[in-house]
Amino acid sequence: MKNHGHRVHGNCRRNRQRPIFQDDLQGKWSGGSTLVEVLVAVVIASIGILTVTNLLINGLQLLGDNRHQQHAMGLAADLAEIIGHTPAAHWPAITTPAPHGCEHSVCNPREFAEHSLLRWHERIGQLLPEGRGRLEVESAGDQAVAHIIVQWATTGSGTASYQRRVALLDEHFSH
Repeated sequence: MKNHGHRVHGNCRRNRQRPIFQDDLQGKWSGGSTLVEVLVAVVIASIGILTVTNLLINGLQLLGDNRHQQHAMGLAADLAEIIGHTPAAHWPAITTPAPHGCEHSVCNPREFAEHSLLRWHERIGQLLPEGRGRLEVESAGDQAVAHIIVQWATTGSGTASYQRRVALLDEHFSH
């Protein structure tokens, strides 16, 4: 190699082939993570945690809604059983049930029907959020049919309902 009057040091030529701080940069970054990598990992972990939390919340809401559905079905079944043992003539006339104290005294069938309906409404209010119950009686040919309707507020902003139909006894009540 020609010198052209310049003095060449032995290690200068080697230093020109790579950046000055290359050894320092490789030493600091090669073994660890960059701040960007850490932030990406935190974001991904956060999204995963939020997804799992959302699933848990939705599952708990669904569980609560199912519990309310079970209560509504049980309440409708309770009233259906009472209706099944009480003459039909006493149910259509009930608009506002009144307490009669039938737990401690003998009641006639109409008083029993009113008392049962009042207690049923109280239980709906206790077991279901914003619970409401309705009993609608209609004649279907020679048979009277009761429609039992239970409504309540769901976890979201909606309402749910459960309905059951029951055939009423005719006047020839036998126990």
